[in-house]
Amino acid sequence: GGLGVGGDAEFLDIHNTATAAIKDGANINLAAQYKNSAQTVTVSASGNVRTGNSIGVESETEHQNNGTTVGLGGSYSDVHYDNTVRAYIGDEAQVEAAGTNGVTVTATSGNYGLLAAGVKDITNAFGLGASVAVNEINDTTTAYIGNSAGQLTAGGKVEGDDVTVKATSQTRLFSVAYAYAASKSDSEGEKKDAKQAGNGKGYGFGISGNVTLNSLTQTVDAHITDANVTAADELKVTADTD
Repeated sequence: GGLGVGGDAEFLDIHNTATAAIKDGANINLAAQYKNSAQTVTVSASGNVRTGNSIGVESETEHQNNGTTVGLGGSYSDVHYDNTVRAYIGDEAQVEAAGTNGVTVTATSGNYGLLAAGVKDITNAFGLGASVAVNEINDTTTAYIGNSAGQLTAGGKVEGDDVTVKATSQTRLFSVAYAYAASKSDSEGEKKDAKQAGNGKGYGFGISGNVTLNSLTQTVDAHITDANVTAADELKVTADTD
């Protein structure tokens, strides 16, 4: 008889943070002599996570002298993303932009994963193969002007021809889990042993299974809260997820 066992595991934990800010107390473009039609203020934060992960195990067991042979194979993958992107202008900052594009606050995030886990188990009598892939993505993307605590402070202001606040998040996840188990009861070794024993019969079976668990949490927020904001032309606040 014989026993063959094969297995592997992968654990990947990623924490990514990107922040761009004009904080409380900052004074931007307040001097009249420097104002012109080409003047813009841009606060932009971008955070992207890209991974490609593949694990797998192959187990093959031959029996000897007509003994029972068992092959076991397993594969486990656990991938976790935490991606936080934030862009903001604090409510105590004074920011002016006389240009056409005015003031822009943007936060952009992207999560891209190609993930594969698998097992292949081949034996002469009994084969068992199983694979499990667990993928968790938590994404928080925020763009804002003001004070999220809800307290307006006198003196802070944002002024521009256009004022734009935009948060955008995109996630692409491709996940594959595979399992293969097979019996080689008709292998050359089996035929030879059966011939020597005067018995042409052989038997065997294989069982395989796979499970993929995907969890995606996306929070995309664009807002103006407790802030003095003046837009001479357009005021745009948008949040997009894809």
